[in-house]
Amino acid sequence: MRTNIQEIIDAQPTQHSLDWYRVRLGKFTGSQVGRLMKKGRGKDAEWSADAITYIKKRVAERMLNPSVVMLDDLFEEYLLQHTPTSKAMAWGNEQEMNARGIYAKTTSRKVTSCGAIEVSPYFASSPDGLCIQDNGTLEIKCPDNDTHTLYLIDVHSAEDLKAVRPEYYWQCISHMMVTDADWCDWVSYCPFNQKPLRIVRIMRDPEAEAQLRERIDAAEVLAQEMIEKTKCGQNISSCHSL
Repeated sequence: MRTNIQEIIDAQPTQHSLDWYRVRLGKFTGSQVGRLMKKGRGKDAEWSADAITYIKKRVAERMLNPSVVMLDDLFEEYLLQHTPTSKAMAWGNEQEMNARGIYAKTTSRKVTSCGAIEVSPYFASSPDGLCIQDNGTLEIKCPDNDTHTLYLIDVHSAEDLKAVRPEYYWQCISHMMVTDADWCDWVSYCPFNQKPLRIVRIMRDPEAEAQLRERIDAAEVLAQEMIEKTKCGQNISSCHSL
């Protein structure tokens, strides 16, 4: 774990607060970074359409008027328009604290909450818990009973998680990368199920981490090219095509 991890925790805003959204604004983040790992369908297509969409969204956030970001009312209005919401997401947010507590009780570990942890000006990740004494992190999902049962059947290892939900696998890799932890426990929790808790240990993988860093850096290069295009005004012909 990073030697200054407690200082980082103390300095960071809590998850889902306005300041937490401000910290993440314009950055690639652990929750979505799996989108960057997808290449296009063509032989030489470096990026999938979804990856390009994600990069453009980060660029759009960087183009926000600073006044909108600084003023709570305006920024909250912006978030209401641009943050996806659903009953499933609301349920997951409500149950996360319960899942964290049950995990701590089941494993006899002390779990500390944290906000967004940055490793560069353009990347941050927000673990759902830190097991500082054991040098580990958490990523918690609270799906419906059908999805949780699917995980009980199909997800038993890091390889399974990467095959079934690759975006969650890369999220776990992100958490370890930003915290310098040795492992990340991926947790699925559904209180309606006979087996409400599924814990899958994802160990740190230097090769996977190097892949992730390479894609994030490449995405930032593309983001900067897009930002340059915004400075071209109406003189489109003077800009290079992506």
